[in-house]
Amino acid sequence: MSDQDEQYGNFDKFIDDIVRREQEAKDKQKAYAESHEDNPALEYNKLYRELPQNRTYMVPLLPINKWGE
Repeated sequence: MSDQDEQYGNFDKFIDDIVRREQEAKDKQKAYAESHEDNPALEYNKLYRELPQNRTYMVPLLPINKWGE
């Protein structure tokens, strides 16, 4: 082994562990999404969630005295 292999050899196991954990998390998320695919609440949420074009805004009213002076 060269000096570089000895220096970074232990670091590879940490990287491998991180990659393994990320893959497990992705697999869990995918399994959860597949099992809840036909959930009616998700369909309702997708259909009726607040869209930017459907927002209402509060506009302050002008004081009455301003126009009647």
